[in-house]
Amino acid sequence: MNIIPEKDIVATLSALTDSNMPFRLLRNINNELPGHLKSGKDIDILVRWNDIARLEHFLKKIRFNRVPSPHRLDQFLYGVHPLRFYKHNLLNFYIDCHFELACRSLNQGEWIPLDRKIQTRAWEKPSLCNIGGVFVPMLPSICEYLHLLTRCIFDKRNFDAGYIRRIEELTNYLCVDELLEAMQPVFFKFTSHLLELLRDKRYGEIVLSHIRFTEY
Repeated sequence: MNIIPEKDIVATLSALTDSNMPFRLLRNINNELPGHLKSGKDIDILVRWNDIARLEHFLKKIRFNRVPSPHRLDQFLYGVHPLRFYKHNLLNFYIDCHFELACRSLNQGEWIPLDRKIQTRAWEKPSLCNIGGVFVPMLPSICEYLHLLTRCIFDKRNFDAGYIRRIEELTNYLCVDELLEAMQPVFFKFTSHLLELLRDKRYGEIVLSHIRFTEY
């Protein structure tokens, strides 16, 4: 599979960062950006819904036009706005715009928002990641940790090596009390057991343990 040229990824990230459009890069697993994004893949960003008109005007200026989202038939509950996809006019890659930090329900796979406090914290001081010489704003560490954790448990139903590596990196910056505060509104009474599984690196047990947990 073809790789999108690194210079085009850097140019896109540079334009976003210089645009004064508030955004957060949601993840960069295995340092996929800038030099390893496969053709047909996307860059996931968090933006504010109130900025949607400005965002679309800006994206058109840098050669991205809206296309149907692969999630357009999904259900979005409790105020989660449907994702929007934008494709580069000349190259086969996309920008996937999220408007809330959300995950899929274990019910019918509906999209539901994470706790309101995490939504607010996502827009606090970002972590900056040097990607090809561009300092790109990413989620604060605790928000990125919870985003990756919920993505593995609810969306992917699996912890692959890249996610594990990044989750473990983030753990070095976070204290147990901070983790408990962020995780309890999502995982409730499962939180302590989840932290134990994470601490012991028993990643292969987490999804099934969560599904089977009944002590709510």
